Amino acid sequence: MPSTLTALATGPDPVPPRHTGALDAVSVLDAFSAQCFDGSMNLWPITPQNVATDLDLIKPDLLFVESAWSGNQKAWRYQLTSSTGPKKAIRQLLDACNQRGIPTVFWNKEDPPHFEDFLPLASMFDHVLTTEGDMVPRYRAEAGRDSVGVMQFAASPLIHNPFRTDSFRQGAVCFAGQYFQHKYPERQQQMDMLFPPAKEAGLTIYSRMLQGASEYQFPVAYSDNVVGSLPYDEMVHEYKRHKIFLNVNSVPQSATMCARRIFELSACKTVVISADSPAIRRTYPDGEVLTVTSQDEAADAMSLVLRDDVYRRAIGQRAWRRTAAEHLYQDRVMQIASLVGQPQDRQPSLLRVFLDAKEEQLGALLDAVKRQSITERLPVVLEVLLARGTATTSSASEITARTGLRVRVLDTEPLAPTLAPDALAAMSGGTDYGPDYLLDLFLMLDRFPVGDVVSKARWTDVGTSDREERLDPGTDSGAWIARGAAATMLLQHQQDPAHDSSAVFPIPSYVADPFNLRRSGDSAPSDWTC
Repeated sequence: MPSTLTALATGPDPVPPRHTGALDAVSVLDAFSAQCFDGSMNLWPITPQNVATDLDLIKPDLLFVESAWSGNQKAWRYQLTSSTGPKKAIRQLLDACNQRGIPTVFWNKEDPPHFEDFLPLASMFDHVLTTEGDMVPRYRAEAGRDSVGVMQFAASPLIHNPFRTDSFRQGAVCFAGQYFQHKYPERQQQMDMLFPPAKEAGLTIYSRMLQGASEYQFPVAYSDNVVGSLPYDEMVHEYKRHKIFLNVNSVPQSATMCARRIFELSACKTVVISADSPAIRRTYPDGEVLTVTSQDEAADAMSLVLRDDVYRRAIGQRAWRRTAAEHLYQDRVMQIASLVGQPQDRQPSLLRVFLDAKEEQLGALLDAVKRQSITERLPVVLEVLLARGTATTSSASEITARTGLRVRVLDTEPLAPTLAPDALAAMSGGTDYGPDYLLDLFLMLDRFPVGDVVSKARWTDVGTSDREERLDPGTDSGAWIARGAAATMLLQHQQDPAHDSSAVFPIPSYVADPFNLRRSGDSAPSDWTC
């Protein structure tokens, strides 16, 4: 698919925006950030040539510049920072934006080591964002800017996702990055803590500086573990090939600075084992990322993850849930939009839940709906749909009064006016549902590129099939969420009296995880609710 990232470089006229209704941002970004943000806002990677003409053609909502050393395919190399400060080209771009009333936003993702390098540039912007919270007071004092805040890294579902790939979870432990023999002693100490038990468990290392200077090479003890170097797009596939990825912290005492890779790996449901950090504990507060403080703790954590597959998958699921709900680049774009006076607060979504139950099963299902966490984590309104054979209009009113749930009786004809929600989900009698059942299904459907139907895997499939985290020709009864025409078709199947709870409907779906659902007769593990 052609990208807007090269629009201004390939011709005199910008191509139309790809994301209708999204922010239009003239940008100066490195390649990683450009790929990640491009799915959430329209990026127009401007060059130093013809700045005024490009701004007048694009009419952007903002200028977004990060601490890039060679931004926009080297178009801005040595322009943002130098021994004499920002160069003429970036000053002219900022002047042109100011003349047109275009808000300017600078994001320093290199703090605190490169605070001084980018401070002169930051002082020229309307709004300043940083990955390091401790730098906020300094920016206010030294850059003379009141609009200063923290913006962490994030994940992009178009790139970082749990979709099954070749050799899925076949590798044990992996580390990707570089070694510093000559600086960052705390980082080296973290590696010395993590690497020995990882080597015992089966460590694969991808070196970012494989052909670089000697001070960037890994110790001789790990020479056999270094298997090569990979470009970023290939590295993402490695995220899902391994069960565990290791992380070390460049700013170990920070309360906000989490490595980009933590968010990306978590979006892939890959377990991250990291040296301890206040930022990780704050960002993933419920142990979704495993932090360790000693070599023994690291060895114990790796051993447990590698020998207990359900435990490994549960950790990955919880980290994915946190990332999908709070730490995607679309969340960061909403933060930027608010800064520049164009807030894009999420409007509440309407999620209707059809309860496929006999009268004697209805109470248990209504209790399961009330326990759902989705309305606490997301701006979602739930409405329960009941078949006419299960309830009447008057009994629906009684249920609403008793439970506080919005309840409607579903007329079989016409279906279309009834099915105008953002999504429709199903729950069946005789099935147990954990509190995050609807949340996990909705996050996958709403925030990841999976099509119009998401269903749950069966515990009986786990370990015996590759049906999980991939497209499947069928959708299991009472274990799905859908939108549009697919929702209408699935509801028709779900209401068919000929089906039972083990039915698989002939409608394709993305089959996700098995957590938070336990069918009658399933041998589910004790932590099936994850």
